[in-house]
Amino acid sequence: MRIRWLATAVALLLVGSATFAAVAASGHDRDGARESETDLNAMDREFLKSAAAGSQFEIMGGHKAVHRASSAKVIQFGHRMIKDHSLEYQKVLTEAHHEHVSVPHEPDPEQKKTLQVMAMFTGRQFDCAYMAIEYTDHTADVAEAELELAEGRDGSVQQLARWVLNNIYKPHLALASDILLSLNCS
Repeated sequence: MRIRWLATAVALLLVGSATFAAVAASGHDRDGARESETDLNAMDREFLKSAAAGSQFEIMGGHKAVHRASSAKVIQFGHRMIKDHSLEYQKVLTEAHHEHVSVPHEPDPEQKKTLQVMAMFTGRQFDCAYMAIEYTDHTADVAEAELELAEGRDGSVQQLARWVLNNIYKPHLALASDILLSLNCS
């Protein structure tokens, strides 16, 4: 049962990442708009939108970890998600406002489903599920930021992507991996 749930959660996160890549490759943003005459391209817009929704997902998931986890490491990780992704969200909002891009103020529908499923667990089961989700999600975050750096056009959005990649996504991925391995989930 636990393995089936983890596989479902991972699949949900991967579908979101595939959607991001498909939208970026199409040259359209989520709202179907083509690139404008500004320096932004569809990749830049989609990165801002995805980072905004993703940071809200991480903040909400962090709150769940603080209240539902049994491991001190997972609780501490939850606190760090709240702190770091709140900072990310503020930076994304500032950049989006500067670039005149409307970004979501909540997780996307698939992320909301993942949060609902997470709420079904407590204790050790929560610890293992949450950290597996965090590992997978931050792996996708790293890939999205690297895609923005490779294919984005706007220098300030790329600067933001580089900052979150090096200061949030990569450190969180390493920490999630270490914690997940230390939990000995089977």
